[in-house]
Amino acid sequence: MICGGDPPLHPLFDDFLKLFKNKIITILMNPSSLDENTIRKIKDSGIPMIGFSIDGLEKKHDEIRGKGDFWLTIEKIHELINNGFKVKISFTVRKDNFSELIPVMRFLSENISNFIFSFERMIPIDENAKNFFLDDEAYYNRFSEIWFNFLKLRKNNKGFVLKPNDDYWKIFLNKTLNIKGNSRYCSLGEILIVLENGDVGFCPKLQERIFNINSRKWSIMDIKNRLELYKKETNIKCAAIDSLGM
Repeated sequence: MICGGDPPLHPLFDDFLKLFKNKIITILMNPSSLDENTIRKIKDSGIPMIGFSIDGLEKKHDEIRGKGDFWLTIEKIHELINNGFKVKISFTVRKDNFSELIPVMRFLSENISNFIFSFERMIPIDENAKNFFLDDEAYYNRFSEIWFNFLKLRKNNKGFVLKPNDDYWKIFLNKTLNIKGNSRYCSLGEILIVLENGDVGFCPKLQERIFNINSRKWSIMDIKNRLELYKKETNIKCAAIDSLGM
């Protein structure tokens, strides 16, 4: 996934499109920067999916993202689908919007024909963000209700795909569907965290930064090897999983 900020505003955005030409990735962006020219450039690159954030129904979403952003996002989603793109909609779970997750799922399933819906709990990166952080128990205990509502909504919209990018959800789904194997899931390395100063981490739940990408030229293989070395050097115990007794 390419995200930001807002990727199309980056001066090297056209270079990113060339680098990831025909790759199966998602560009997560703001609807305000998606014009006809940007749609054409992304389509020409062969990148198949664009993602937007919806963090509540109109009032709550606009409170978080800015006035008018909710309906602009819905408009751009329809525009992308009409242009042959797949669309991923991400919901960032906070203490003040979690109650709207299921209503958002319902609204989207009734108004959009084909989309992937993802949710993940907000990671508190500063003191202010901690005020909106939802605790483990309150988060995990609503998963059954979310799953039940998804199954009900999908009966009327087969194009609705629920695919949260969340370790808790993967654990829950393994248990719910009786999938055999290790239910202790860890996504270490699936997400690369790059801060403004170039510091890089391998997990949003860990504050530790492993190296600085500005220190030298790093290839994809360099980063992969550094991840494998990090796994060997450290004995990581995932507090997220252990807090649920899994």
